[in-house]
Amino acid sequence: KLWYVSHTTVGAVQIIIAANTDTTKAVGKVIPVLNGKLIGMVFSVSNVSVMDLTCILEKVYKYSDINKVSSQALEGPLKDILAYTKDQVTSFDFNSDTHSSIFDAWASIDLHDHIVKFIY
Repeated sequence: KLWYVSHTTVGAVQIIIAANTDTTKAVGKVIPVLNGKLIGMVFSVSNVSVMDLTCILEKVYKYSDINKVSSQALEGPLKDILAYTKDQVTSFDFNSDTHSSIFDAWASIDLHDHIVKFIY
């Protein structure tokens, strides 16, 4: 098993469970251009989940530009469904959040010119 702790401190009563996910396969079916370009993992923490999504990009992008576009996109029609944070957060911060998913810009990183890791 893989135990993963990012910037959050896990309390003694919490358990982190790594799980396989077919999320990336589903995205590839819905958006064929992304098929085979995503690698994902999900970690369940308390009553929320963390998705670690690695994207292989065709072009080189500045991570700051990706964050800017992501935050702008989440202010549009998906505003009440998706959210964006650049704060250092823990699983407790999401207990009462009503969004389906939250892009964590603080924990997301660029790994290479063509590889970016997103945390949701």
